[in-house]
Amino acid sequence: TFKEFNDAFARAVKRPAFWPIPAFVIRLVYGKLADEMILADYPVDPKKLSELGFEWKTKTIDEAMKKAVA
Repeated sequence: TFKEFNDAFARAVKRPAFWPIPAFVIRLVYGKLADEMILADYPVDPKKLSELGFEWKTKTIDEAMKKAVA
């Protein structure tokens, strides 16, 4: 979720997480794209990738964020 992403980012940069943006503001800026891409919640399951032997470089979102901001 965005909250998990935001919280992990905040931990990685050692700053508070205070990014909540109301959905209506996002809709005003992005129009239809907001509901289709930004506000939509798509369930993602890496099961198929794991079955095919894909190995993740980072195991958790916290590890990924630390690498991304380093």
